[in-house]
Amino acid sequence: MAEDSAASGGAGAGPAAPVDPDRPTSSLAVHIAWIMDVLERNLEAKSKIYSDPSLSCVFLLNNGRYIIQKVKDSELEVLLGDEWMRRMMARVRRWGGEYQRATWGKVVAVLHLGSAGATAATAKSMKERLRIFNNYFEEICREQSGWVAADEQVRAELRVSVLEMVLPPYRSFVGRLKGMPDAGRDKYVKYTPDDVEARINRLFEGTVKK
Repeated sequence: MAEDSAASGGAGAGPAAPVDPDRPTSSLAVHIAWIMDVLERNLEAKSKIYSDPSLSCVFLLNNGRYIIQKVKDSELEVLLGDEWMRRMMARVRRWGGEYQRATWGKVVAVLHLGSAGATAATAKSMKERLRIFNNYFEEICREQSGWVAADEQVRAELRVSVLEMVLPPYRSFVGRLKGMPDAGRDKYVKYTPDDVEARINRLFEGTVKK
C-alpha cells in the first residue's frame, strides 16, 4: 500500500491513507512515510537472524525506540504526523509484550498451582516447581545480564514489566510454601522476592554477572 501511495503522489492524486491535518501533504511526506515503512519491515526481517526470540525482541525494541527518538528530534515528526507516531509506539509495545511472553511466560507458568490443598503431595510438587523456577531464572539472568538495552527508557520499561509479571506470583508461591508444615521447606527458597527484584533490575546492563 505504501508503494502505491508513493507512486501516485507524483501524478497529482492524494495519499490513500488518512491525512493528519497538522502535517504537510506533499509527495515528500508520502515518500518519507514509505521509506519509514520499508525501514520497519527491514528491521523485522533482520531480527529473524537471532535464533533466540527474546533477543530478537530486544533488538526490535532498541531500534524501534531509536527511530522514535530520532523522529521526535527532527522535522520528520511533522512530516510523518501523529498517526505514524502512535502506530510506531504501539509496535514497540507489542515487541515488549512478545519479549515478556517469550522469556518469562514459562517462568511464571511454573508458579501457578491452582487451588490444591496443603498436602504432602502438593508440598513435594511445589518444591519441584521451585527448583525448576530457580533453573529458569538463573539461566535467564546469566544470559540477559549481558544483553544491552541501549535506551534508558527501554531498559526501565522492560525491567518494570518483568517485575510486574514475575514478582506477584513468586511472592504468593513462596508465601504458600512457607505456610506448609514442613521443617525443611525454607532450604528450597533460594531467592527471596527481594533477591528476584534485585537481579531483574540488573538485566540489560551489558555485563555478565557470574
